[in-house]
Amino acid sequence: MLTDFPKLHCPFIRQTFLVDSADFKGKSRAFGLRAPEVYLVVDRVNPGYEWVFQDPDTFAVEKLNGTNVKILVEKGRLVEMQNRKNVLDPRQILDGRTFILEGVLNSAAKDGFDRTASRRGNCLDPR
Repeated sequence: MLTDFPKLHCPFIRQTFLVDSADFKGKSRAFGLRAPEVYLVVDRVNPGYEWVFQDPDTFAVEKLNGTNVKILVEKGRLVEMQNRKNVLDPRQILDGRTFILEGVLNSAAKDGFDRTASRRGNCLDPR
């Protein structure tokens, strides 16, 4: 079984901003807000994450929702897949979070994987 792994954190500092109560009442459902506040990134780099931007071709884009995923490939076959502490069955295609398997397969088709390797990354959520 794969072991738990550290959460992949955002390289930017996040900050909580209060939402006007009238705006919250009118738009909370549309934006999925549970409280009259939003937790957003700001244009300051988290200490220790400066390395993310050392490559001159790196640029920031809109925050995307995703989930941390780790996989184990042996002899070219996906044998284990997990979302942090939750083991996921890659053969479970009717229920559950099928977007994770889709992301793994898309990544394998695009980048290729070593025939035997453990990889981790962030799989984008379709929402």
